[in-house]
Amino acid sequence: LLLNSSAFAGSASIYPKLPYDPYKDFAPISLIAANPLVLVVGPALDVRTVKELVARAKSQPGKLTFASSGIGSGTHYGGELFAQTAKIEVLHVPYKGTPETITDTASGRIHYAVPPILASLPLVREGRLIALGVTSPERSALLPDVPTVAEAGVPGYKYEGWFGFLAPARTPAHVVAKIGREITRIAQMADIKEKIATMGGRSWHSTPAELETLIRTEIETRGKVFKQAGVKPAS
Repeated sequence: LLLNSSAFAGSASIYPKLPYDPYKDFAPISLIAANPLVLVVGPALDVRTVKELVARAKSQPGKLTFASSGIGSGTHYGGELFAQTAKIEVLHVPYKGTPETITDTASGRIHYAVPPILASLPLVREGRLIALGVTSPERSALLPDVPTVAEAGVPGYKYEGWFGFLAPARTPAHVVAKIGREITRIAQMADIKEKIATMGGRSWHSTPAELETLIRTEIETRGKVFKQAGVKPAS
């Protein structure tokens, strides 16, 4: 199974009952890629830096809105984590998908959003969206002139979605290890790294133990952030 962090860790962090156990029913194999997001605003907001956005939000508590592609999604988590790290009070507006969040942010109906870099890149290049900062620990090759959110004014903030491989829980350890070695070998190929980079991500491989730790840590961390934000799953 190839999965992304939003579908797996995101669901497990807010839904108390799932038809599977995220810890016991799978055998983690390896990560394959990380997927950073980008904090964007529309030109009409007249905000050009992360610090200006934070200052605007603090001057108008609860008035600024941020859009996500749905409750529990990576864009939702990235937005809530940003608000809590920056210590601002804003209103979350969930949408049914990323395209709608980008369109309404560009038009000014929504104040800001934290979508995937690749999805927002065309409008950023056209000037219809202003990229304030990328969510990853390092700058993105697709937006080399855009600082990270942390270096732009919110120290300690970082978030990347991820993609990883899982097997059924009872898969023999030697089989998991063999598949993991192959994934690592492939992930290190120059053309694979380049392909992932063109999609806005970065190559990221791991051992089974490292992926298991990441899954547990992220479910716990997301759960704390969503709980603090008062997030409840959609009915």
